[in-house]
Amino acid sequence: MLTKQKHSGLKDFFFPIGGFKIFSSVKFITVLAILIALRIVLGVIGVPIAITTQKISFAWIPLMIMGWFFGPIFGFIFGAFTDTLTWLIFPGSVWFWMFAIQEPLVATISGIFSGIYRIRVKSEERSTNIVFDTIFQQIILFSFSIVGFICLTMWLTPDVLTSADKNFILFFKILTIFFLSIFVIVNEWITIYLFKNNKKKTKKKLLFIYASSLVSVNILIFSFVMGPISTYSYYVYINGHAPTSQSFIKYGFLIYLIPRIVVQSIKVPIECMLFMSLVYALNPTFERLKNHLTYSNF
Repeated sequence: MLTKQKHSGLKDFFFPIGGFKIFSSVKFITVLAILIALRIVLGVIGVPIAITTQKISFAWIPLMIMGWFFGPIFGFIFGAFTDTLTWLIFPGSVWFWMFAIQEPLVATISGIFSGIYRIRVKSEERSTNIVFDTIFQQIILFSFSIVGFICLTMWLTPDVLTSADKNFILFFKILTIFFLSIFVIVNEWITIYLFKNNKKKTKKKLLFIYASSLVSVNILIFSFVMGPISTYSYYVYINGHAPTSQSFIKYGFLIYLIPRIVVQSIKVPIECMLFMSLVYALNPTFERLKNHLTYSNF
């Protein structure tokens, strides 16, 4: 019995709705098609940020929903399929593995967070003890904020930049510090409120904790860390040589890094609330889908 329970627990973690039998469900195919379509549409309608190459886009929300409800294994598969389909529909860029791997990993990480969330919801201590979950969230949120502040302060005013470039950087530094501060304050206020109030609504508390942590982790990994690395590697891959120090400082920092921090600081609170609201709203639909697949086997 113990082995069966462990196996069942692992299966529920990696395949929360079911195994490959889900491909026999028309309802599942319909839901998946809608999520893929949303990913493609949201990738097109992003809001551009003036005088930068960055834009505010929520195209990764459907990917996170795929991973959240279907688990990390199917999340990776669907993320890879969606990325490939998007690249085929909108050609014009060279395929590069460090860009292609990001969407599958976003969905996979979402599936892992979802599995941890479901375990915590089912825990016997769910009615009183969310201290560990809150500490986990705080570490992630402050890591996100600290990395953002470090990226701003480690670059002062390089000599290779013109006076106009330096003023541009100063403006975006002030703007980013403002949004990062607002982000920290708002998230801390919500966390404290949920922690002290509504003691019977632990499931909603855990959803906020893991949704906000998931969004922050994805942006921390793929925007602040992997983003600059993959962009630099792509430059080397296309041109066959590394950029000069002057162009790297001016264009890598000025055009990419600072505007990206600004965009993510604005986007994170909005994306967190959108994702959490959609998960909460879609949960009954996926529960019905899971029940339909379960009973169809009998």
